[in-house]
Amino acid sequence: MERPRVTYIIASTMRTGSYLLCEGLEATGRAGHPREIFCPERRGNYSGEWQIAPNLGFDDFLHAAIQKSTTENDVLGLKIHAHHVEPLARECGVEGEPWQVLRRLFPAAKYIYLKRRNRRAQAISWYRAKITNEWWRITGVADWDLTGKQPEFDAAEIRRLEVELGRQQEAWDKFFAAESVEVLMMDYETLAENYRGEVARALAFIGGDPELAKALPEPRMVRQGDLMTENWQRRLDAEFPG
Repeated sequence: MERPRVTYIIASTMRTGSYLLCEGLEATGRAGHPREIFCPERRGNYSGEWQIAPNLGFDDFLHAAIQKSTTENDVLGLKIHAHHVEPLARECGVEGEPWQVLRRLFPAAKYIYLKRRNRRAQAISWYRAKITNEWWRITGVADWDLTGKQPEFDAAEIRRLEVELGRQQEAWDKFFAAESVEVLMMDYETLAENYRGEVARALAFIGGDPELAKALPEPRMVRQGDLMTENWQRRLDAEFPG
């Protein structure tokens, strides 16, 4: 299979603003179509969107996914959450260290490592999204997948998710420490405050034109953090200090 001229991977964990970054890069028209193509739960959605058979083998699906994720200037953009790496390795038949699947599939990829400085707020966001099924909020766009449930504070469960996020981030850190790959560090907080500036930085990193970011419209995504998030974080800080 012929490889694109440039491949980059947004390396992330849940609730780090990866949707926001992906949408900004895609909107330039010159940075691929970065999506979460290795999420097992979304495979059927992508097959329907791309009008390919839902029962395709992995190699055929990967070929289609690369084609659909590459822009005309031969730039491939992808997003991979840490918890999708091991299922991907199993599907590819990788033996030994699962994270080697990334080097096998995308040996020349550059990585944009997107973190969130406030991991506790990240865990709260993940907990709320799991209950409400509200993974994004866009003004004027209906989300028919909402459960209608209102989340109740559960300190133990949020703390469990916080620990899990730490484990996943450590897995990315270990991968980058062991591999000679190009990595651009980015965090959610700066992305939210300086959207166009961070998209420009990402474009420059992948060899694109950072000036394209100046023409981007305001993000469609609406910030989901609110007073509940702040109140819950105060309660968690009291129960789990440090």
